[in-house]
Amino acid sequence: MSQPEIVPMASQIDWRAVAQFVTAGVLFLGLIYTALQVRLLRRTRDTEDRITISQRTIDHNSLVLKDDGTRAAVALLENLHVPNDKPDSDLYWAVRGVHLSHINLIWQVWQLAGSPGAGEDLKNGNEGWQRFAREIVANKLRAAHKDRDSESATPADKAGGDLWEGLSKYEVVPPRFVAWLDSLSPRA
Repeated sequence: MSQPEIVPMASQIDWRAVAQFVTAGVLFLGLIYTALQVRLLRRTRDTEDRITISQRTIDHNSLVLKDDGTRAAVALLENLHVPNDKPDSDLYWAVRGVHLSHINLIWQVWQLAGSPGAGEDLKNGNEGWQRFAREIVANKLRAAHKDRDSESATPADKAGGDLWEGLSKYEVVPPRFVAWLDSLSPRA
């Protein structure tokens, strides 16, 4: 009786099928990698666009603050409480400009930190910016808004109060940002 012929396993493997399978797998992984890269680039582009818009807003605000005629037009359009006295008026616009600058800086940090919602904290080492946003912007603007219409309101109170009110009514910052900023400052 003869023994069955033993055929080596390697000769039973269809190497062409294996190559096609490996090629298909590599192609599939390449498509997944490309899709992830496109998504990341889109997210990066969105962030860059938001920062560009924010920078243009800063530039626009800077131009407005330099021209008396433009400031008067803004005061009328936004129903601002600008003092009539020239030194007080100049102080009003200076304070408004500083607050606008701070808001725009914090807005950019907020976007880069993932745009947290009301009651959420800035992440990734931005705790100092959140403290700045709370103490120098939110608390000061809320207090100024509270005092804005009083007899003893200073030009700084009027500027801060007008800006705090404007954030929720007509300023161009996202409502989610305003809600986050508002949540930093306790109501009295």
